[in-house]
Amino acid sequence: MEITMKFIAVILSFTIALLLTACKPQGSPGDSAAETLANTMTTSSYNYTTHNLYDISFKDATLPFNVADAARAGSVFFRNSSRALLDGGEQYRFAFADCCFIWDKHLPAPTKLRVVWNVVYDLDLFEGESGKHYDDRASKEPAPGTRWCSAMVEVPGPAPVTADNLSLHFLPDGTVIGSYGKASAPAPLSSAQVLAHAAPMPKGQYCKQEITNPWFGIPRAPHKE
Repeated sequence: MEITMKFIAVILSFTIALLLTACKPQGSPGDSAAETLANTMTTSSYNYTTHNLYDISFKDATLPFNVADAARAGSVFFRNSSRALLDGGEQYRFAFADCCFIWDKHLPAPTKLRVVWNVVYDLDLFEGESGKHYDDRASKEPAPGTRWCSAMVEVPGPAPVTADNLSLHFLPDGTVIGSYGKASAPAPLSSAQVLAHAAPMPKGQYCKQEITNPWFGIPRAPHKE
């Protein structure tokens, strides 16, 4: 996916909110538009589970996690996400090439990320009357029909020089796998990789580590006309 210099200028306007520890700060020696472009990464989220995934975010695991300033990785709802088949014929869903964060690809690796996401296991509850009255800034509990989850994900490194996409793969047994790829083409796991994590979670459990609502207590940004 070709990113124009105009687009890079837009990215830089909110880079501070998306930086990981692995990011090169603006104004560093040798900083240039070309270098920024080379280190600009999109994110893709692959859903091999039976539940909708909402509000996926991530941050370097060595930093305190604040969902408001974490990098975003989109959502994967069955009704409006892309779908495709694995090499073994199994169907999966994905949200591809959400924009953007800056990552120094010269860092050796692996990089450990903390990934946080919301599992929507009952869409009717989530979008129904009880869900409409839910305020995520006022309740530690998740919205009706959902659970908040967290996982530490080790992404093998360093990132290939040609990579411009970080993919997060959500598997049925609660495992989350990170990988690098190209924003020009989806890169799901193989059928064999997915089958190795095909054992479902126990009934009533939706991830390996459930957490309280990460948005609780965070003020909303002032509305701008």
